[in-house]
This record gives sequence, structure tokens and C-alpha cells, in this order.
Amino acid sequence: MGKNLKRRLILLLIVPFVISFAINLLLSIGVRINSSILISIANMLLYLWAFAAVFFWFYVGKQFGDLGVSRTKSFILGNSLWVFSLLLYIWQFILLDGAKRNSFIAVISQYYNLGFVRISSIIIGFFTETIDTKMVTMGSYLIMLIVFAIGFIYTSKNRYLNQSR
Repeated sequence: MGKNLKRRLILLLIVPFVISFAINLLLSIGVRINSSILISIANMLLYLWAFAAVFFWFYVGKQFGDLGVSRTKSFILGNSLWVFSLLLYIWQFILLDGAKRNSFIAVISQYYNLGFVRISSIIIGFFTETIDTKMVTMGSYLIMLIVFAIGFIYTSKNRYLNQSR
């Protein structure tokens, strides 16, 4: 695996975090200075990110499915930041109570999957009248994994079929 490919793959993995961080920062600034324009822009970007994240994460899955390493290693590499973020979330919101929670880590753990929260909310809304934020967050992590896996399987299966010919 070349240096440029490694850099590109690392960049692809951090994009969900960076975009979600930027949207949240814009929203926070809008709230802090009481700017309805900034809040509206942040909400519009969040809405767009909810759609774009699915296509982007499918693309990332395809990129990792096309690596020249074993499928297991490639899948693990492609989900390394996903697992790290999920573990941070579980640690902060499931294992710790609110008094012991580190607010910085708690906030950071919710950035990576932000693009999938809207979809998770919609799906959970079909099954219950009350939306639990922990359930929505865990659902968004699951949806993110499924989207990645679909892209990964699609490409790795095609690569395997092309190699066997």
C-alpha cells in the first residue's frame, strides 16, 4: 500500500468527524451569538450531511473493499475510527453516569456518526412513539456499519470475481 493511498484512506476515515465537527461548531456559534442565520445554515448543512453521509460512507466502504490486503484486515482498518468512536460513546453514555462523564469525550464520541442520526431517528420513530437518544445514537452507529459493509462487500466481491477469471 503506497503512501498516497494510505493518506487518502486516512483522510476518508476522518471526513465524517471533520464535517460533523464543523456543523456542530457553526451551530454552537449561532446559538452563542443568537444568530438565526447561522443556526439555519447549520441545520441545512446537517440535513444535507444526513443524505451525503450515506453515499459517502458507501464510497468509503467500496474503497476499503478494493484494497490489496486481506478482506478481514481491510474491513477492520476501514472501521477502526468507527469502533474507537463507538467505544468512547459506550464508555461515556452507557458505562458512566452523568456526574462522572467527561464532557469533551462525550461530545467527541457523537461526531463520527452524526450524518446517520436523522436516518436512525426516522427508523426508530416507526417502532416507538418516544425517541431515546441512546437508542438513536446506537442505531446510527449500526446503520453506519451496514452502509460501509454494503459498499465493502460490493467491491470486494467484484474484485474477487475479477481475480478468479
